[in-house]
Amino acid sequence: MSNDYVIRLTNTHDSVAEKYDKLFVEDVLKAIKEEKHRRMEVVYDSINNSIEKMAERLHNTLIETNELETQKVRRLETKHTKTKKVNY
Repeated sequence: MSNDYVIRLTNTHDSVAEKYDKLFVEDVLKAIKEEKHRRMEVVYDSINNSIEKMAERLHNTLIETNELETQKVRRLETKHTKTKKVNY
């Protein structure tokens, strides 16, 4: 058998090699590459979506923290203004 047109299937117990014509082998390889590419896109999209969600949560947390800090500053300014005596 020439290695050019042989597909070998192997698992833990058995190994089978069959000879196929060139066009079939090329079609199988093309299908495998397309499936690999599709799966990589799915993984990429999943990772990208996760990063976007984490960034959105971080952004929201930063906004909330900033708002809380602004409220604290306003309270302190209000307290400071109330306790301040006006001298004439």
